[in-house]
Amino acid sequence: MLGKRKRASSPIRRQLFAIGDIHGDFAALLRQLYVAKVIDENGAWRRKQRHVLVVLLGDVVLVPVG
Repeated sequence: MLGKRKRASSPIRRQLFAIGDIHGDFAALLRQLYVAKVIDENGAWRRKQRHVLVVLLGDVVLVPVG
């Protein structure tokens, strides 16, 4: 039938990570995402984390030093 939705058998756990301006410290961003179990040790998105939203606030521009 149209308009009828199936209910999920278990509730979906959704997570939101709002991250402020990282000031070009990409390594710190990766560490925080790893600690939060959003990415794995290779920096890849974890497959089980399909219901995770990461929002980056501010700029993420990396400025070369030297």
